[in-house]
Amino acid sequence: MISLLTLMGRRPLPSGGVDVSDVFSTDLYTGNATSQSIDNGIDLDGEGGLVWFKGRNVAVLHALWDTERGVEQYLSPVYTSPSQSVSGQGVTAFGASGFTVSGTNGGLGNGSGTNYAAWTFRNSPGFFKVTEITHTNGATTDADLSTLNVVGMVAAKITTTTGDWIVWHRSLTSSNNLRLNTTAAESSTDAWLSVSGTTATLSGSAPTGTYSIYAWAHDEEGIVQCGEFTTDGSGEGEIATGWDNGSQYLQLKAAGTTGNWEIYDTARTPGFTGSDDLLVANTTAAETTVARLAESGGTITASSLSASQDYIYMVIRAEEI
Repeated sequence: MISLLTLMGRRPLPSGGVDVSDVFSTDLYTGNATSQSIDNGIDLDGEGGLVWFKGRNVAVLHALWDTERGVEQYLSPVYTSPSQSVSGQGVTAFGASGFTVSGTNGGLGNGSGTNYAAWTFRNSPGFFKVTEITHTNGATTDADLSTLNVVGMVAAKITTTTGDWIVWHRSLTSSNNLRLNTTAAESSTDAWLSVSGTTATLSGSAPTGTYSIYAWAHDEEGIVQCGEFTTDGSGEGEIATGWDNGSQYLQLKAAGTTGNWEIYDTARTPGFTGSDDLLVANTTAAETTVARLAESGGTITASSLSASQDYIYMVIRAEEI
């Protein structure tokens, strides 16, 4: 029997039930210093989500825009600064099929002649959720992440004052966190973010203020996985996704030692074939090329990393064709 999806020219979805093209996109474009709409088919107006920008050919900050804080408000994982307000700059509209970026600032997504990568994560069960909470030091505050089913990774940033980006990951040592804005290894020092089941909790030691919470699922049968691997003595490790169609986005970080937050995608490097365009979340550095990744038969091999070290990752499945 021919399925409806086949008749529509699309393969049936995996058992997770989410079409990755509806919830995630990597968009490459050039800034025009006026205004332009990026149409990627993702409903941010109705469903909400996050858009993460980085200039590729120049050294500029990473800028994150989400529907909870609204337009013309950005955060950067390069810095500890609070949320910044910018009139007429950056994301000026979240739409039903993408977003609009305006202005002239090269770091905010539309500088003239700057080449950009923009990663869009839409709120969706079993994939991603952005939420905002208010916390008081000395108390505990919970964020409900039940739509994710299984929580894979959470980044929390205080938006009303300066403070580190604190990251919880399901594969870190219990009671340890990482910091998205630094190269530091996992640590229990000021590790005030924890997850139990589908509830993220800010402990009493977290500063008073408003927080943006970005959370990704761990959904082995669907479109996103969060896990860890240990490199061998030559600095090589493997991520066994089991996805026959491959992967399209990978973020990885050394957990037991210092190391950058590395971001790869197949829009910039088709196929993960061993000559990979790298952007680093914790620096302003322009894109570089490294011999890092190879993917075949549902396994990603990462090379030339620190030897005999644990690495955490978040990987997103390629679109079904």
